Amino acid sequence: MAALAIGISFAYVPFLGEGMVAFFLRLSSVAAIPLATVFVTGPLARCHVQSGLIGTAAAASCGVDSMLGDRLGWPLPDWITSVWRSRLWAVTLTAAATLCWTLVRGTASSEALRGLALFSCRRGETCQGVGANWLERSRSAMAGKSAERDDDSSKRSPERYTIAKIAMAAAVFLILFRRPDDLTP
Repeated sequence: MAALAIGISFAYVPFLGEGMVAFFLRLSSVAAIPLATVFVTGPLARCHVQSGLIGTAAAASCGVDSMLGDRLGWPLPDWITSVWRSRLWAVTLTAAATLCWTLVRGTASSEALRGLALFSCRRGETCQGVGANWLERSRSAMAGKSAERDDDSSKRSPERYTIAKIAMAAAVFLILFRRPDDLTP
């Protein structure tokens, strides 16, 4: 099973014909742009709870068609297969599918959005209270777990590890990846 998972994790390699950066620019219209659109519109609108999934799926399917059409030479118009135009389509399709799903299913209730969406609380009202929504429940659960940690955890500071990792990365890049002409005085 692990070998299958490792094999699947390298499924993107045949699409690296133009290089890793070009591939990830192409892949952003499949996953990153639709998710960013959902993250931006979610707090600002009272969309149905499932609409983000619907919008992301619609844009991702169009992004996959665009990516495969470009890579495999499908006879699709340039306004579909272009890397930059596919990003515009990703935003547009995500927003349109989210809006259509909300129109069909209705807007989210105030209780479902309480504390999660921007301006979901009335003026002067606090949206904090244990158990009010999933975010507050998960915060209180994590606070309980962090209180149970050992006292020796203060010896392991993340700042030290971060500085050590940056120093090691700098040493690797400055020593191992230097040009041969840098070696001569």
